[in-house]
Amino acid sequence: MVEAKDFLIEIGIEEVPARLVKDVAGALGSALKRLFEQYGLGHEDIRLFWTPRRIATYVRGLETRQKNEETIVHGPYVHLAYDESGNPTKALLGFARSCNVRIEEIFRVQTKKGEVVAARKVVGGKEAKALLAEAMPHILLHLDTQGSMFWNTRLGPFIRPVHWILCLLGSEIVEFECFGLKSDRKTRGHRFNANDWFELESPQGYVALLKERYVIADPDERKSLIVQQMQRIEKDHGFRFVYNEKLLDEVSNLVEFPIVLVGKIPQDFMKLPREVLIEAMASHQRYFAVEDKEGMLLPFFGFVCNTKVEDESVVIRGNERVLSARLFDARYFYESDLKVPIVEMAARLKGRVFLHGAGDMLSKSERIKDISAKIAMECGLDLKVVQRAGSLCKADLVSQMVGEFPELQGVMGYYYALASGEDEGVALAIKEHYKPASVEDSLPSTVSGAVVSVADKVDTVISAFAVGMEPTGSKDPLALRRCALGVLKILTEQTWGKDVRLGWLLKIAFDRVTQDCPCDTSVYARVCEFFRERMHSLLVLEHKVPTDFANAVVYAKPFFDRSPRETLLLALALKDFSGSKQDFALFLETVYKRALNILLQANEKEQGWQEKARALNLLDRAKDYSFDFSEPQAIALERARLECEKGAIQNKGYLEILASLYGLKDCLQAFFGSGKDGVPVLVEPDPEKRLKRLALVARVFALFDDVADFSRISTR
Repeated sequence: MVEAKDFLIEIGIEEVPARLVKDVAGALGSALKRLFEQYGLGHEDIRLFWTPRRIATYVRGLETRQKNEETIVHGPYVHLAYDESGNPTKALLGFARSCNVRIEEIFRVQTKKGEVVAARKVVGGKEAKALLAEAMPHILLHLDTQGSMFWNTRLGPFIRPVHWILCLLGSEIVEFECFGLKSDRKTRGHRFNANDWFELESPQGYVALLKERYVIADPDERKSLIVQQMQRIEKDHGFRFVYNEKLLDEVSNLVEFPIVLVGKIPQDFMKLPREVLIEAMASHQRYFAVEDKEGMLLPFFGFVCNTKVEDESVVIRGNERVLSARLFDARYFYESDLKVPIVEMAARLKGRVFLHGAGDMLSKSERIKDISAKIAMECGLDLKVVQRAGSLCKADLVSQMVGEFPELQGVMGYYYALASGEDEGVALAIKEHYKPASVEDSLPSTVSGAVVSVADKVDTVISAFAVGMEPTGSKDPLALRRCALGVLKILTEQTWGKDVRLGWLLKIAFDRVTQDCPCDTSVYARVCEFFRERMHSLLVLEHKVPTDFANAVVYAKPFFDRSPRETLLLALALKDFSGSKQDFALFLETVYKRALNILLQANEKEQGWQEKARALNLLDRAKDYSFDFSEPQAIALERARLECEKGAIQNKGYLEILASLYGLKDCLQAFFGSGKDGVPVLVEPDPEKRLKRLALVARVFALFDDVADFSRISTR
């Protein structure tokens, strides 16, 4: 059994930005995992540690050498290995010595070039220590991370200048040189509280010894400590922090030894809007706002200190002064902006570039207003509110506050609209029209906000396509995929009295955009395909619809004539219905796809049959053609089709529609038959009968085609 030891590598560096340090640690861990797989070195688990000053990977139970491998080694040809008497020749004896085996262990192997002698040879595995020493410099110099740099006399590249390298396998140093440094067993504690060098005898003591020196290496433990301290402060003071998971993650990556403290905010600043206070504290200072049990902000803030100090009040006063300066600036921006009516702000959008070739932000606002108005008229919504909100929704982009805090766009528009005397509904629509801004974000809570959001996002997508800025591969700098998903999410949830058909929405938006930036009509087709792909992703990833079912729904002929909400309902119904019918796949294979194949063959062998059938009025789906047939199977199928057409398909839910289609199974099976008992279609010698039977199959198939492209559903 191969011996196993713990392995540890720590890279001591200058402080890494919080947004990058986790990725660098992950890249190092992934590179080591690939190395172990490449060399066949087994291990128990890999743990990643990081702080602003260090990145470490701890591997528990790493095998200290590769496993021995048995290989078959070919020797000389048989006729050269033995003499005429069958005795071993010098060639065979030399081969046996080289393989360290006895003559009795030699065997024969037939190859393409003839029969040779062979032996089983055990090749010893290499020591893990030697493999690591050889591989580590290459791994560190080629980590897949962003923001790498060089320093001094072209040392690097790495995320930040490297000051030490600790690398141990068990109690032994894995010796190598990189970044002008030799690996060692030395590391350091906290920069200010315990910055002396100390040595590790083995990896096992790494976390505990660092903790003694005011370094919490485990990021999850640091985050947990911050939360525990915040909860203790909340209990002691009777208030609560405004939690922000993203900010919490960032702060935990800014410190090595977190200490949560509380400072005070001058009361005068509390007149600022809630969002301004929270954003000013979070984005510039990484502070947490504080509120009471009713959700009202209090004149306090929480911050995480990285150093244990004797007099915490000194640290608190320093942070209070810094925050006051920030809030003073915010107050100045806000009060200055309030002096400008929001209508005047909107007028200043002229000349502010939206996309090169797609007009300025003022023209975009006009398009949003027009598209919103068409949606409102289509659905019978409040036209006045959505038009006003559409024309003003981008006004705050010229404000000083949004210039300082871009995250507040829309939010500040809400406050400026109210200050200018605009209707509350208009202000809310302005505030919410950026939603959803991310996968986790909520949808607009108001109908007007949702309408303006849809208009804004669909305008952005079409405008970008019109000027040649559509996404390619993994590159999507304008976040057009997120925009399209936002549109679809809103439309799958909307209940505006009338569903918005996707094709109609894209067409009216495309027509409006091309008034400002004319483009080829092929752009419209690409936009449609883009939204089709996003709808497919939404069904599969968020609603767990099987991929083939999602294909059947989004590639159905009526896809663009449906609203996204209808498409979602159909996909979920198809998923549920197929799960309730064990023979659903068999039904598609033996009945539906058989009908499809007949029609496809007819298109090849009976070219022009559809035109003939149309000329003879054989494809009118509302008409009863049962009297055209003498065969009972054809008569029964036609009557069942007509019943399905007139009744169950109309004004029914998708589960009922699918049940109606499934109900045609017996009639279809009887019609097709199994051998001589069915009704011949393509092999029918009489042209008139053949045409009428083809038309019957086409009318039945059209029922399925109106629902989904069932040919895309896997029947395996």
